[in-house]
Amino acid sequence: MGAWEESFRVGLPDVFPFGDEHLEAVEIFTQGYVRPRFNSAAKVADVGARLAIVPGLTTFTCGATSAGGYRIDWTDAAVNRDSNNLMTASIELMRNGDVAVTTNGAPQC
Repeated sequence: MGAWEESFRVGLPDVFPFGDEHLEAVEIFTQGYVRPRFNSAAKVADVGARLAIVPGLTTFTCGATSAGGYRIDWTDAAVNRDSNNLMTASIELMRNGDVAVTTNGAPQC
């Protein structure tokens, strides 16, 4: 069923402050989280549930924002691979180091 444990590295439009680092790229995991590198245990952001991208159902997009940040969106992703339990979520990495996570229209803390 679609993408479950996939990831890919993307360059950021501007350097992203993360702890003592300044990231020029991040690893995006289709399951709903972002790490500074593939093999890092640290997470830059997490939607809080493991998501699956289901062909013909889920829309997944990502790209630079006009404000110099980076946004990742999942629309109708299957929570824990259950296509009867769908989530729409987004992660936005802002160039000042802030992170905004939204799930099903509600901002997460």
